[in-house]
Parts: sequence; C-alpha cells; structure tokens
Amino acid sequence: MADPVYTFGADDDVNTEDIVVGVIEDENGKDVIGSVSEPNLLNQLRSTLSKKVERADVLIEVPERPGMTIRYSPNITQHQIKAWRRASGAERKEGLDAVRFSCHVLANTCTGFFLNGHEVTENGEPVTFGDELIMSMVDAIRVFDCVRAVYGLDPHVEGAALAVLDAAGFNDDVEQVDPTKTQ
Repeated sequence: MADPVYTFGADDDVNTEDIVVGVIEDENGKDVIGSVSEPNLLNQLRSTLSKKVERADVLIEVPERPGMTIRYSPNITQHQIKAWRRASGAERKEGLDAVRFSCHVLANTCTGFFLNGHEVTENGEPVTFGDELIMSMVDAIRVFDCVRAVYGLDPHVEGAALAVLDAAGFNDDVEQVDPTKTQ
C-alpha cells in the first residue's frame, strides 16, 4: 500500500517537506479512494475552462397580453450594463431613468416573440423589438417606445427587466465552500 495522501500529525506544525502527495492503492495497485493524478486534474480543468459559460434563455409572459411570451437571452456582460446605464442617464444630473434602462435591457436581450406557444417569425427569422414589423404594429419610431407599447405599463417593463437581470445572475448569492469536505 502506498503512503496516505497527507502525512502529518494534527499537533505538528505543517511543513511542506512533511506532506506526501500520492494515491492510496490496494494490493493490485488500483486507486482505492478515487484520487486523480495532477496531470489528469489539469486536463480536466483545461477542459472545463475551455467551455463557454452561458445561461439558458428565459421566457417571460407579458402581463395584460394573454398568450404573449417573449424570449430573452440573459447572457449580459458588465460592459453592456455600463453602456445601458450611461444611455439611461446614469451620469446626468437627473440620474438614471429606470424605465429607459429597463427598455435597454429588454430590447437588447430579446431573442423572440411567442403567441399562444408558437414562435413568431418573419421570413423564417424570429422577430424582436427592433424589427420594423413589430415597431409598425405598435406605431413606434424608437425601440424604446416599442418595448413600452408592447408591455403597456412601465411597472411591467421594469419587472421584466429585473427578471432578465436575475436570470443573468446579477442577483445570485455566492457562497464560500470547502472543497476538501464531501457533500
């Protein structure tokens, strides 16, 4: 049997020379506790880090418009948030316009409209707030006005934007964990 993963007494001062990293093996040389060798862990880490982190799209029903649902991509960067805040007056004397900021969030993350469970498309492509077709339906000249017209009420605009931001992780709690403890 090989040396245990760590060899030092609980009362001893830990000296890196006293730590023996290894694998506990049975009489046939098989790993009995599932330890992973350092090169294998590095490969696993490399593989994990090479994958793009993305959140799944979120579907939000439009209050006051039965059967209408809008799909949003909550993959938002901090750079986008800063730009939308700036465009919403965050740096002006009057301060941030919450409805305008919410409209920026919704207009820029919208990936499709659904009516009674069916995706609305034009020429095979999903429609969004910025499409001329949708804007003409609500007599909007600007995308900002289109978002407000589709939702109808400013509190619904703000509520939908908060739901998208929550789905993006801006309201997530991050917890400290001890990786040496099994769960």
